[in-house]
Amino acid sequence: MYIRLVRFGFQPGRQDVAQRLADDLVRQIAAQPGCHGVTCFGDNERSEYGLYVRWETQESADAAAVVIRPQLNSYLEGNVARPPEMGLYQVINEVLTA
Repeated sequence: MYIRLVRFGFQPGRQDVAQRLADDLVRQIAAQPGCHGVTCFGDNERSEYGLYVRWETQESADAAAVVIRPQLNSYLEGNVARPPEMGLYQVINEVLTA
């Protein structure tokens, strides 16, 4: 299992862009083969947001990035206060509860 974590800060007052990103990309990411869940999170007061995505394999995460990254970039372009932080991490241990 792998986790892709993407964090970005929008310029103040861009909450509408963050919401559109969440509404559009979460569904598209979830539809990618190997996706086991996606969460978009954020703090409107600090204008900081991110995506947390669980992937079955590194290959599925990398394949989805080819499709999703250009779309993510279109939301970030002209709206971010700093470059996004992105990483793919192997899950070492995990406990999921209902």
